[in-house]
Amino acid sequence: MGAPFDIDNYPLPEAAHIPGVNNRQSQMTLLKQVAIRALRPTSDQTWRENAAWLYGLRLLRNRYYWEAHEVLESVWINATPNSRERHLVQGAIHLSNAALKVRMNRIDASLRLCELAEECFRRSFSQLKTDCLMGLKPEILTAAVGGIRSVPPDFSGCNELIPS
Repeated sequence: MGAPFDIDNYPLPEAAHIPGVNNRQSQMTLLKQVAIRALRPTSDQTWRENAAWLYGLRLLRNRYYWEAHEVLESVWINATPNSRERHLVQGAIHLSNAALKVRMNRIDASLRLCELAEECFRRSFSQLKTDCLMGLKPEILTAAVGGIRSVPPDFSGCNELIPS
C-alpha cells in the first residue's frame, strides 16, 4: 500500500450526508480512498493498522453516520464470516445507522437498529478471554447504544469510541 496512512490527519467530509436531504457524491472519493485500505482479513491482531476501521470509528465519533457506514462496510466484508470481528463491525454499522435514523426522525427504525447492534456486540464479546476487541470495550459500546436510545438522544457516548 505504500507509505503509512495518516488517519488522524486525513480530512473529514465537509458535511454529514443525510439521505433525501443532501448530495453524497462529493464525499465518495474521500471515503473510497480509505475504504480500499481495509485490511484482509479484518482481525483483532491487526486492528491498529486497519486504516478503514480507525477512520470509520473517527467518522462515527464525529457524527458522520452515513459516512461511517460506508467505510466500515469494507472492514465488515473483509472479516471472516461469523467471527467476533465481523459481529463487532456489523454492530458498529448498526450503531451508525441507528444514529442516522434519529437524525432523520425515524425513531422506531433507530430503536430496532439499536437492538441489532446490541445483539452483534453480545456475539462479539461472548466467551471472549479479554475485555477488549479491536480496541473497543463492551461497556463503551453499551453506553453508545444507550445514548442513542435515550430521549432526547445523547450522542456523546459515540465520542468514547476511541480504540485503546
